[in-house]
Amino acid sequence: MRRFRWMVMALALLTLLTAIPARAADPKTNVVLIDEAKGELPTVLGEDEIEKIATLQLGLGNVFALSPISPDDTSVLIVEGDTVGFKNIMDGALTPLDPASFGRYVPLSLDSGVSAWVNERILATIGLDLQVYAETDGAQGTALVMIDRVSGAVGGVPITLPENVFVVGLSPNGARVMLASFSDSAETDEPFASVRIKLPERDAAPKLPASFQARFANAARHGSNIARRFHPLNQDRTVLEVSTVQLDLGVYDVFAGRYFYLKTVAPNTSFVGNVWSQDGGRIAFTLTGLYDEEAPVRPIFDGALISEQIYRDATGALPPGDNPFLQNSFIEAFEIDSGTSKVLHAAASDNKIVVGAGWSTDNKTFLGQALHPARIAGRKYPIYIPQFAERSSFTFYDGDFKRISSFTPVELAGPFGVTAQFVSPDEVLFTGIVGTELHPYYYNRISGEFRDIAVPAGSYYSVLPTRHSHHLVFIHSSYTSPPDMYRLQWDGQALYRLTWVNENLREFSQTRQDPVSFKLKNGQTRTGVLIQPADAPFPPKNTKVVVWQEGGPGGYMNNQWAAYVEAPYALLPNFGFALLVTPLAGREGYGPAVLNSLADGKNFGSIDIDEQAEIVAQMIGRGWTSQGKIGITGCSYGGYFAWQSIIRYPTLYSAANPQCALIDHVVEWNRGYAIAMPFLQGATPFAAPEEYRRDSPSYNAGRVKTPVLTFHGSQDFLPVAQNENLHLQLVNQGTPARMIKFIDAGHGIVQSDAYELYGAQEQIQWFRTYLR
Repeated sequence: MRRFRWMVMALALLTLLTAIPARAADPKTNVVLIDEAKGELPTVLGEDEIEKIATLQLGLGNVFALSPISPDDTSVLIVEGDTVGFKNIMDGALTPLDPASFGRYVPLSLDSGVSAWVNERILATIGLDLQVYAETDGAQGTALVMIDRVSGAVGGVPITLPENVFVVGLSPNGARVMLASFSDSAETDEPFASVRIKLPERDAAPKLPASFQARFANAARHGSNIARRFHPLNQDRTVLEVSTVQLDLGVYDVFAGRYFYLKTVAPNTSFVGNVWSQDGGRIAFTLTGLYDEEAPVRPIFDGALISEQIYRDATGALPPGDNPFLQNSFIEAFEIDSGTSKVLHAAASDNKIVVGAGWSTDNKTFLGQALHPARIAGRKYPIYIPQFAERSSFTFYDGDFKRISSFTPVELAGPFGVTAQFVSPDEVLFTGIVGTELHPYYYNRISGEFRDIAVPAGSYYSVLPTRHSHHLVFIHSSYTSPPDMYRLQWDGQALYRLTWVNENLREFSQTRQDPVSFKLKNGQTRTGVLIQPADAPFPPKNTKVVVWQEGGPGGYMNNQWAAYVEAPYALLPNFGFALLVTPLAGREGYGPAVLNSLADGKNFGSIDIDEQAEIVAQMIGRGWTSQGKIGITGCSYGGYFAWQSIIRYPTLYSAANPQCALIDHVVEWNRGYAIAMPFLQGATPFAAPEEYRRDSPSYNAGRVKTPVLTFHGSQDFLPVAQNENLHLQLVNQGTPARMIKFIDAGHGIVQSDAYELYGAQEQIQWFRTYLR
C-alpha cells in the first residue's frame, strides 16, 4: 500500500493523544471532560488502531465540480485533491490552474459554485478586481472574471454598479447578471435577511484548496464591502432569502453594458432562487409572502408561540385562504429583452408552491417543481411550510405558463432529494431518492421513457450532462467507496473513472455493503444496506450489529461515504461490527404516506422506533444476529431515536451510543425551534402532557437497562445540561453509563479532527465491551 500523503497529520494527532495520560472520569458522575484547547486528549485504544481510525477519518481528499461542462463537451473545472484545474472528461487529463494567474482578480463566486461558459474556451465567474477596487476607494471593482481553459490566462470585464446594488445570479451563457438594488434612503446596508426553513436541496458549495482560499482571505480584509458585491440567492437551502427593504430587480448585460429593469418587490418578500433560460434571455423566480409579517423578529431558538400564523400552519390549523405564504406565492417568468412577464400563482396550480427547475435547451419549455403540502392524519388543514412538504411533482409549461404535461413518478417524490435539468428540448435528467439510493434518472417527455441510469449503488452528486455526446459526469460516493469523479453514457453504459483522489482510502477501507429488505407487519417494506467487514459472509451469521439512524427527523438517508462517529459507515465495519442503515417511517424514499406517517396522529416517538425493533427481531429470526449482539447509535434525531429505542425496548439492545440528542420535548416546544415539535406532535404540551412525557427520554430514564455512552458538545444548541441530567439518572439507578462532554463543541463533534479521533475510540470500545 502506498503511503498516504496526509499520514504526517495522522501521526501528529496520534503523538498528541499518546503523550498525555487519560483523564479519569469523575467517579461520582462518570462524566469525562474532553478539551482539545488544553491538549487533554486521552487514549482508549492501542496505537495501531488509533492510526487506523486517523487514516479513515483524515484520508478523504477533495473532489468537486466547479463548473458545467464546456460547450464542446470536453472540459469541466474541478477541485482534485489540492489542485484546481480543467479536467478533460474524455481522457481524464488535468490542466492545473495556477492561483497566481488570477493576479488582480478574486473569483468570489467560485466558492459558491457559480460559473458559466461564455464560449468553448472561456469560463466566467463573478469576482472582484482588486486594482479597480483600490483606485475607486471601494466604490467599484465588481467584475466578470474570465478564465481561459487552454492558456490558463485570467482577465476580467468590469461590472459597473451604482451604490446599494448586489449581484444575485449569473446566466448560463455568462453574459448577464441578475441585480438587486435598493434606495440610498433605505436605512440599511443589508437588504436581505434569512428565515430558517428548508427548501429543495442543491449540491453543497465546494471547498476550495488552501492556495485559492488565500485569495479570498486577501479580499476579506476589505470587509463587508466585499460581501455586498455578490449575494447568490438560496445558496443555503435551509433558509429563505427575505427582502428587508423595497428592492428593484433587474438584469445587466455585461458585454452590451445594458440594464433591464424587471420588477420592484416590497419589503418582507421571500425569494426562492432564480432559474435562467440557456441563452440568458429569460429568467424565472418564485416569490412568496411571509408568516406573521408584522410580528417582531424572535430568536431562532425561542420556542413555539401559539398565536403565530406559522405555528397554526405547522399544526394544520391555518385555513389555506388565510395562509399568507400560500396566498402570496407565485412564480414569475420574464422575457428580459422585452420586459414582459408571465405569472403562475399557487392557487392556479392546485394550491401548491411552484419553484423553478429549469428551461429546455431551446429555451421554449419551462419545468416547474411543485411542493405538495403535507396532509397529516388528525390535522384539519394541509401544511404549507416547505420544510414539511410531503412530495414533489413536475409540470412542463410553455412560455406563457400554459400546462403541457405533468410527471410524478415515485422515484422523484422526495421533496428534497430531487433535482432536474434539461439536456435537450424534450429530455430531462433528474436525481431522486429511493430507499438509500440517490440516483440519476433519464426522462423523455415525448416518448415517456423513464429509467434509472445509475450503475454502482450509492449516491450521485454534481450530475453534469454534455450537450452533444450524451455523457454524464458526476461524483459518486457510497458506504464503501469515498467520492471520486466518473463519466457515464446516458444509457448507463461505458462507465469511466476520471479521478483517483480517494483510491488509496477505498483500498484501505476493507468493507462490503449488501442491500437488505424487511417486510413489516403492516405490509409495507423497508429497504436498506448492511455494511460489514470485507471478509464477512452475506447473509451474516450471528454477528454483532449496530443499527443507526440519521438526524432529522425527515429528509433522506443516502448511501455515501463517512467515517465519523455521527455517521460511522466506514468506521464501525472496519473494526468488526456490522452496521445496519434502514430508512424508516418519516423518511423520504418511500412516498408521501410513509414520510407523513411520523407526524400522523400520535405516531411520533413510536412508529419508527417500533419499525426498527421489528427489523431487529427479523434479523434475529434470520440468524443474522442474536440477543446480546445488537447495539444502536445516532446523532441529533438519531440520538433521540437511540434513547427512545432503549426506553421502549429495554432488553432488545445491549449497548447504546446516543449523540447530541434531543431528549425533552416539553423544553423543545417552549425554548427550541418554533415549528418542529408543533408539527410532529400536533398539540401543545399543555393539552397533551402525557404524550409529551411518553415521547421524551428525560422522563423515562427508569426504563433504561441498556448500557449507555453519551456524546454531547458543551456548546450544542440542544442543552448539554439536559443530557447530563439524563445521564446522571442512569448513574444513580445503577445502569452502566458514561458521558463524554466535548468542550466548546457544537451540535456534533465533526468540526474537530481531534474530537472525532477520540470519540471513535470511545464508540468502538463501548460496543466491544457490551456486545458479546
